Amino acid sequence: MSASLTYLTYLCAIPLGAGLLALAVRRGARVVACTGALLVFLLVVALGQRFEVGAAATLRAQATSIAKRKVAQRLGKGEVLRERVAPQLLSGLSYPKQQELAESLSGRRIAVEQLRAGREADDAAAIHSGVLAVQEAQREERRLRAGLSLLDQELGSLRRASQTSIGDAAYPELRSWLPGVGSQWFVALDGIGLVASLAIALLALCCSFMTQKARDGGPILLGAALLLVAALAQDALLFAAAWTGFVLLGSGLLLRWPEGDEEGARSGAIRLLVPGLLGALALGGACLWLAARTGSLDFAALRATAAALSPREQALFLAPLLLACATRLPLPPFHGWLPAAAGSGADPAGLAFLQGGSLLLGALGLARLVVPFGPDALADPRVIGGLFAWGVVSIGFLALAALGERDLRRQAALSAACVGGIALCGVVTGDLGQSGGLLEGTVGALAGAVVLLAAGVTARRGGADALALGGVGSLAPRLAAATALGALALAGIPLSAAFAARARIWEGAWQALPKWAVLASLAPFALLALGLWWSFQRVFLGERRGAGRFRDLDLREAAALFTLLLAVFVVGLDPLRWLALLAR
Repeated sequence: MSASLTYLTYLCAIPLGAGLLALAVRRGARVVACTGALLVFLLVVALGQRFEVGAAATLRAQATSIAKRKVAQRLGKGEVLRERVAPQLLSGLSYPKQQELAESLSGRRIAVEQLRAGREADDAAAIHSGVLAVQEAQREERRLRAGLSLLDQELGSLRRASQTSIGDAAYPELRSWLPGVGSQWFVALDGIGLVASLAIALLALCCSFMTQKARDGGPILLGAALLLVAALAQDALLFAAAWTGFVLLGSGLLLRWPEGDEEGARSGAIRLLVPGLLGALALGGACLWLAARTGSLDFAALRATAAALSPREQALFLAPLLLACATRLPLPPFHGWLPAAAGSGADPAGLAFLQGGSLLLGALGLARLVVPFGPDALADPRVIGGLFAWGVVSIGFLALAALGERDLRRQAALSAACVGGIALCGVVTGDLGQSGGLLEGTVGALAGAVVLLAAGVTARRGGADALALGGVGSLAPRLAAATALGALALAGIPLSAAFAARARIWEGAWQALPKWAVLASLAPFALLALGLWWSFQRVFLGERRGAGRFRDLDLREAAALFTLLLAVFVVGLDPLRWLALLAR
């Protein structure tokens, strides 16, 4: 197996191992978690550089070598065997052809001829030798038949993927995972996966730095491993497993409820688990229903089957997928778990990673499932208008709810949740809007994390009541600067990634929707910006209303926050490069 075929497995294994080690050790847990997150980020950057210059071998180019490796694993390592069988498997083997090839490879015909010759010559030794040869050939034929059947199933995913746009994905890897249900460890890196992986790695690194307790970095690294699997997966069951794992991890490890508040912990866990598991059930059920009609769980086969459905059937099929994405983005009425978790006193780093990771999962669901599985349904003006209205109403509702909150952490959570509505508005408005919506859903998660982290630090040091603070900016200038820049990035000022994403979304909406609807959709965006400004000026400007000292960001916290901000504005300085990458 060549080294290029193991990179993505390493990428997922590093945070998994580092997270488990950080949970196991008593001292140095933060160092272990931060080191693991840094290694992941550097590996993603290295893979991305090769991906952009085109040096990475794509799935289409690697299909033959992968097929030969799989043949060697299942059938034998002979060069002649690999050269003969691999091309036939890549072109497709029907059941009769599998039987014929197994018979030919086993040598049963030669053994039968040997036995016949011995009987004709009435040679006891030759007959005995022929019987043994036939028995051995029959055992080998049964082994080859079973191996060819499994290989045809496994390499069918590779064959279909190499004939579609997935074939341009880099660093492909195909391994047996759950052969009993036809699911495989099938991962590859495309443009969406690369941008999402960069955001995941950077978010995990900065949140690991910001953890209040050293061992809290372990769950963040475990969550990063699951998110990376979801970003790279080309198999529906693998994607759904990573999705469900992140939901369970979020309720069990990422959020720590205050000691002694058992009722609050139970209520919060239920509010987090119920919509999350509902979304996972809807996602898994929809994919399994389609897989039953397709006979495969790989995305290429599922997309081909979904494209053959009528527009009405596609719309019905998209309903559970949209429900699953809505629970992660999160969109009303499935958003309640986020402000509830924010108001519980949970660690700001764990909350920020949970919010950012959930948004990334929702965006990946839109990109991997909703858009490719319903091309005809999403071309219907009624569907486009309905989903765009859902996104716009969600932004307005969440922005108004944030304006009415006194708890600074809940304000930040509700404002950050607006990014999900913006991403939904983008992906339903044609090719232009889709790239903008995906950029908002990936890089926008970083801006939302900055706002949540800054709000958590402020609440931890001065209290969560925004009306009781005031004048904090004069005592904590670094915290005020980070909060202001995070709010501006979330509001979508020029030179930020959100500005480029929303410009592309509005351009796509202008072509796909009535002009009055596009102009009316600007009001919730203005409401979001107003709410962010109102919150900032109440807390950081004016006269100091609270008593006591207020400590500014230390070096570790400032490094984490400003690193996230730097990434948001670096993307905003060259948005076309990132938009083109998302389109690959």
